[in-house]
Amino acid sequence: MIQIYFLSILTTLLSGLVLSADHYSTKFPGFIAVRDFFKAKPGLRVSIGVITFLTGFLKLLTVTKGDVPVVGDLL
Repeated sequence: MIQIYFLSILTTLLSGLVLSADHYSTKFPGFIAVRDFFKAKPGLRVSIGVITFLTGFLKLLTVTKGDVPVVGDLL
């Protein structure tokens, strides 16, 4: 179940990119294209948020072998 950690990192980075695109587009001109891409597709932003939420929730439920159930991910 190590893949869930990779998926968690990937979706968190993608969600962070979506949320910070407005802020970074004023500082870095390269982010203007990213901001415009996500503003043009509001359904994509919602689906990224839902996928990130589901991945985080499933990450709380999964336990790696030899780890304390749930407590490790909550802390």
